[in-house]
Amino acid sequence: IYGEQVVAYVAVQGAWSEEMAQELRQYAARRLSPQKVPVDFIALDALPRNQMGKVERRLLRMREQARAAACKVEHAVLVS
Repeated sequence: IYGEQVVAYVAVQGAWSEEMAQELRQYAARRLSPQKVPVDFIALDALPRNQMGKVERRLLRMREQARAAACKVEHAVLVS
């Protein structure tokens, strides 16, 4: 869909680093078409799941929207 970007949520058990994100980006670039390679990797302690064990995509979307709004506010403060 126009205007959306691919992001990947990653459940990590230890420390997360930019090097790990770069490795994942390179791995995805070797296996996926260019438009499907995530532009950002978001580390979480665990993926939100419902009672049936399925990933709650709605909660991830809401989290991403809040994150994007915070980035816009931060950018507006830096620009002004």
